[in-house]
Amino acid sequence: MTTCDKVIQDFGHEITVLYYNNAKKGFKFIGDDPEGKVIPVREEVRDRVYNKLGITGYDKNVPAKAWLDKFYLHNRCLLFTSGVWMSETAGIPHALMYKPGAYCNFKMAGMTRLTALTDDASAICVGPDPHGDIIGYYRRMVHDVQLQMDFVPHSELTVVVPTQNMWYNGTTVNAGAPFRITNPGKLKLLKPGYVIEFWLDGVDIEQSITDYVQMWVDQKIILKERHGKNKP
Repeated sequence: MTTCDKVIQDFGHEITVLYYNNAKKGFKFIGDDPEGKVIPVREEVRDRVYNKLGITGYDKNVPAKAWLDKFYLHNRCLLFTSGVWMSETAGIPHALMYKPGAYCNFKMAGMTRLTALTDDASAICVGPDPHGDIIGYYRRMVHDVQLQMDFVPHSELTVVVPTQNMWYNGTTVNAGAPFRITNPGKLKLLKPGYVIEFWLDGVDIEQSITDYVQMWVDQKIILKERHGKNKP
C-alpha cells in the first residue's frame, strides 16, 4: 500500500484539520464531507467573473461555463501544498490536476478520489467541525508565506491553520493546528508555506470564483481526460 509519511488530524475553535504530509506517489484519499446545505454558483456571478477576467468561458485552459455549473460552495478549504495531485469525481469524465498553491473552496456532488502523482506530495483540508450543531460556511483566505508577514486578522473570531510550524507573538503553533488570533502581530513560519485563515463572515462567492478561475489561468489547475496519461 502506498503510504504517507505523516497524517495530522487536529481540531480546535470549532475547526477540524486533516493534513496528509509527504505522501508517496500513488497515495489516495477520499473526499466525501457532509454538507449542511448546497449553495450553487449562480449564473450571473459566473458571468461577472468571466467579464472581469476578460475570458469567454470557452477559452483554452479555463474552466468552461458548463464545468462551473457543476460546482457548489464547499464549507471546507482543500489546499495542495506540495507535489502534484489529481482529483476524480464519480460520474465526471474529466480529472483535475493541482500544482502547489492550488486550493478549492468548491466541489462537485458525489464522492471524489484524490491521488498523489508525485512523491513528497502534501494536502491539507480545513473547515468547520462536522460534528457541531451547525456546519457553517465561513469566509476563508489562503496566505502564501515565504517566512514571515505582518498579520492583521479580519475579525476578532479569526482562526488560522499553518502548514508549517508557526510562531505568532511569542506563541509556538504546530503545523496543522487551529490557532485563534485576536490581535495583529508578526507571523513567522519555520519553512516557506501557507496559512489558511477562517473568520466568521459571509463567504464572498464572487471573489472565491475569481480566485479559482485565476488558478486555471495560471495553470495551477489543469483539466485532463480521466483515462488519458496524467503526467505532472
